[in-house]
Amino acid sequence: MFPTSTTKRADFEQVVRKIDEMFYSEENAKVWCLGVEGTTYKMEGDKIVYNEELQKALTVSSSRCRLITVVVPTEPSRYGSLT
Repeated sequence: MFPTSTTKRADFEQVVRKIDEMFYSEENAKVWCLGVEGTTYKMEGDKIVYNEELQKALTVSSSRCRLITVVVPTEPSRYGSLT
């Protein structure tokens, strides 16, 4: 979703393409999901190894995680537009 003012820009298609590239390119997906290679993780063959500080943080946070259930309404008109 974009603000109306953004959709009226002459370069709107370029903006959308750049955002798609940011989120869907393999390189950027790695940055979003893994961080920066050599800083937050390193590769050992095909295996991803997170740095020690991040491993400790992941261990602590994973022990505190809770399952979140998302309920999607079956009657969209009752809840307004879903798009």
